[in-house]
Amino acid sequence: MNAKMLASNAAVIEREISWFCEIVDQRFQSHSGKAMERDLLRHIEPPELPNGATPYADVVRKFDMGPAERLVLILAYAPHIRPEILKPY
Repeated sequence: MNAKMLASNAAVIEREISWFCEIVDQRFQSHSGKAMERDLLRHIEPPELPNGATPYADVVRKFDMGPAERLVLILAYAPHIRPEILKPY
């Protein structure tokens, strides 16, 4: 894998992590009464995947992952690449 592909893959994963954090933040707010409870996966869409080939995006496309599956996938990645996001409060 070349440096450009690694950088592109990292950018895709970073956007997925930001999306994950937004979902988690909204969920915490709804439990504390600061936000209305709603189906977050319908209202907060996952980021678009780039057209170019990146390993992460390729896996998401290959398995035709919807938002729920993508959320689980990035949750599985998180402890290994950004564990601090799992301890937001």
